[in-house]
Amino acid sequence: MCTEKHETSKVRREKSNVKRVIIVVKYYLILCNYRATLKEIINILGVIMEKSATLHSRIDKKTKDSAEKILAAIGINHSEAINLFYRQIVLRRGIPFSLEIPNEETLKAIEELESGKKVKSFKTVKKLFADLDN
Repeated sequence: MCTEKHETSKVRREKSNVKRVIIVVKYYLILCNYRATLKEIINILGVIMEKSATLHSRIDKKTKDSAEKILAAIGINHSEAINLFYRQIVLRRGIPFSLEIPNEETLKAIEELESGKKVKSFKTVKKLFADLDN
């Protein structure tokens, strides 16, 4: 028998869900880098809460596990992160970061770094800057 002092598990679950939605909206607004009006926030909440489409994708396990650790630290799950990513695509009318093919010089530098050839290391930042000045 529930008393007024004890919340039912359903009420606790609903409060937890509301907190998660607030966190998601907070990070969404940070990602958007703008202040939203109350109407925009309500719209965002409606989009996040409305779950009528399913998305299936494949990703390598290492990337998935690494990303999920980061998302857990932020306080959101992968589904919420994908939702944020899709909202950014819609908001910006494209991928929310640049996708570029590296030029030949950059590709050469990447290959050198990965092979370990011509890679310098420094024990201190001071030594690094001294080498850059020469």
